Amino acid sequence: RGGPRVIQAIDVPRLVALAERWRAIVALAWAVGDTVVDGMPLLRVHGGSGPLPEHRVRRLVRLGEERTFEQDPKYAIRILVDIAIKALSPAINDPTTAVQALDQVEDLLLRLGRVDLAAGRVRDVRGSLRLVFPVPSWEDFLVLAFDEIRYCGASSIQVMRRLRALLQ
Repeated sequence: RGGPRVIQAIDVPRLVALAERWRAIVALAWAVGDTVVDGMPLLRVHGGSGPLPEHRVRRLVRLGEERTFEQDPKYAIRILVDIAIKALSPAINDPTTAVQALDQVEDLLLRLGRVDLAAGRVRDVRGSLRLVFPVPSWEDFLVLAFDEIRYCGASSIQVMRRLRALLQ
């Protein structure tokens, strides 16, 4: 209820414990970083020994007015891409800043390459599925990181050279 809110974080361990206690599967409708508006369901509950207490569930999905870095790696990439494409605008024309943003994007992608990106299905200690939530795929990260910079920097030799090196 209320105005637009961003899903800032979910308390995975406590949400799994709650679902296990009620013998249910909780499926979040939106990913961390997504904006939800009045009337949109946050999650669906499948099975269970009765309805989950809404006040307890609401405490385990943190909503706020802005995105945060806590559980939202797309946000950090989005900010770097914004810096790069602003630097590439005709009014600014600063390809060096765009290349520096790409340096940071590369670092984030290397870090993401070392984590399990299929973390959106969580099981309890007995192996029963208890929580499902959307997570970005590797392709989602690559599209976010490169498409706009590639488009805006297509005429910049510096940017194209750095993108090529990054991809190699």
